[in-house]
Amino acid sequence: SFVITAAIMQRAIRLISFDATGTLFRVKGGVGAVYSRLSSQFLPRPTRWKDEKEFGDEIQKRFLVAWKEMNKQHPAYGHPHISSYSWWGRVVKHTFADVGYNKDQLESAFPRMYDSLYHAFETGDHWEVFPEVRQVLTELTKEKGYKLGIISNFDSRLHKVISSLSLGQFFPRHDLVILSGEVGHEKPDSAIYGALLQAADLPASACLHVGDDITKDHKGARAVGMNTIIVDRNQPVSSEPLPNNTRESSSSSPSLSSSDPVVISNLTTLQNMLPNIRPNHDIRI
Repeated sequence: SFVITAAIMQRAIRLISFDATGTLFRVKGGVGAVYSRLSSQFLPRPTRWKDEKEFGDEIQKRFLVAWKEMNKQHPAYGHPHISSYSWWGRVVKHTFADVGYNKDQLESAFPRMYDSLYHAFETGDHWEVFPEVRQVLTELTKEKGYKLGIISNFDSRLHKVISSLSLGQFFPRHDLVILSGEVGHEKPDSAIYGALLQAADLPASACLHVGDDITKDHKGARAVGMNTIIVDRNQPVSSEPLPNNTRESSSSSPSLSSSDPVVISNLTTLQNMLPNIRPNHDIRI
């Protein structure tokens, strides 16, 4: 089996880092839906949009354009030159521009509306944890003895999000929660992965990074020598990891240190791949 044939390599892993959004949790319904709903507390929906869903879909599209443009101009949430609050303020202002609001009304309501939107995303109210995550993290930490960390292109609000979602117990060391908005580098930059390795005082070969983006999570982590796994939640659920991003079964054992990504459909497969590393545990191979 994969667990047996790959155990020799995997027993060397001591730390597992995770991407956050898309891997551990996601926004409930999407950013556009949340923005649409919360903004209606301050301004009525423009009449050009027939319902909240249509308005939310438009806001989602505008948000993605505004976010990408701002990130291109000021990556890593502007750290250290711009506060994340100001950075997101520009994104939200561009998102809501020209969607049908009276300009004067929008300018008047925007400060309170934006403040509400910004702080809403530092609580757990608008996030949802993927179903298997808590059980898997419990198994990896309490049963198997791994240290866990996070490497995320996110701002400092993620600390509060993790706590609000009752995930803080799995990430007790804040120095192992590496956020682009705090270190000034974002995935796939090697520097953000290097920050984790330095904090953990471990070689890259002893670390495994798990994320959902081939470029940011797989290629970025592999560039510094870390092992990697990609979670593709859109693929059919499988009990075995698949090499080379394939959807077919394979008789060979994929390597977590390969240039090609090992792909799993959810984190349950991850816990079955890794051995118990608690002291005095006899690893059977």
